[in-house]
Amino acid sequence: MTTLADVRDNWTTFGQRDPLYAIMTDAGKENGGWDESEFFATGVREVERYFDIVVRLTAEQRTEPLRLVRALDFGCGVGRLTQALAGLYREVVGVDISPTMLEQARKYNQRDGVSFDLNDPPDLSFLCSGSFDFILSLITLQHDEPQYQLGYLQQFMRLLRPGGVAAFQMMAEPLFKIDHPKGTPDKPVMEMHGVSIPRAVYVLRKAGGVILDIQYNKGQSEWSDCWVGLDYYVKKGAA
Repeated sequence: MTTLADVRDNWTTFGQRDPLYAIMTDAGKENGGWDESEFFATGVREVERYFDIVVRLTAEQRTEPLRLVRALDFGCGVGRLTQALAGLYREVVGVDISPTMLEQARKYNQRDGVSFDLNDPPDLSFLCSGSFDFILSLITLQHDEPQYQLGYLQQFMRLLRPGGVAAFQMMAEPLFKIDHPKGTPDKPVMEMHGVSIPRAVYVLRKAGGVILDIQYNKGQSEWSDCWVGLDYYVKKGAA
């Protein structure tokens, strides 16, 4: 089993070598091929897309209007989504398991009201319960073993204030078994793991979540015959 310490070691190496490409592995962008402005523009587009869906879903559910005070970017990397969220929220916290990614995030940051924290413990205990209005996590959870992913879903629900919303991307269980090689400092591994929908929904509901929608993620599904990507939209229920 791959531990979170293994994940941290792998992503620390990715953050040293080619951080932008490790996050967005578009063809031809390896070895420093990303233009920085182009890279961060992808974050703006994605935040706008997910936020628009959240606004529509909450309107359909006739829930209270979204409060635009404090947001969390879980698995922030170099701050691609964190900075984009700062265009909507008064305060944005980015957390990541890789110290080298966070070093780059602080270097790239051009927004006020943004902070970055190292996610060392597996339980996000350094963040206060009920302190976030919105949580966003894209292309992050899939790199952790299922038990860690489910633990983070519980933490998302703990961190949201009642009425707050989490939008996050996960992979469903793989369609066939995958054996990952062990990562080393010279050859880090970008592992992929999935969680079944019933298992994720059970954990979310038990933690006080209300499922707004689960949507098929085309972009995260078509690159491989093994994986089906899903976007979850979950509201924290009333206390």
